[in-house]
Amino acid sequence: MVSIPAAESLDRPGQSTQNPGYQPRRDIMSDAQSTWHLDGGRAMTLAGSGEARRLAVARGRVWLTLSGTAEAPAEDQWLEAGEALALAPGQTAVLEGWPAADFQLLLPPVSAAAGRGLLGRRFFGG
Repeated sequence: MVSIPAAESLDRPGQSTQNPGYQPRRDIMSDAQSTWHLDGGRAMTLAGSGEARRLAVARGRVWLTLSGTAEAPAEDQWLEAGEALALAPGQTAVLEGWPAADFQLLLPPVSAAAGRGLLGRRFFGG
């Protein structure tokens, strides 16, 4: 199982030295995001973060289990390509490609995270 700590370590360590031509795919949300590939049969833990995040599936299908509480127990969900799910601050997700998937872990822009501006509230439900 692979574990991804909080958002600040989302860029793959060592990629630029292992492959000088490495260029992560990015969108406009944040510099701390890229598209990740998850092979079938491989589980990955997305550790809880201090801020809201959004898990978006770009290709394939993901089976995920979200951390729960006493009032709302953990639950399994499926996300297909084009679907996304908001992760609350501190929420952990364990996911597996089924059979394989590409996904993004989107972070709010710094300005929205600091002030929870209109875009941050609308996009992340905050």
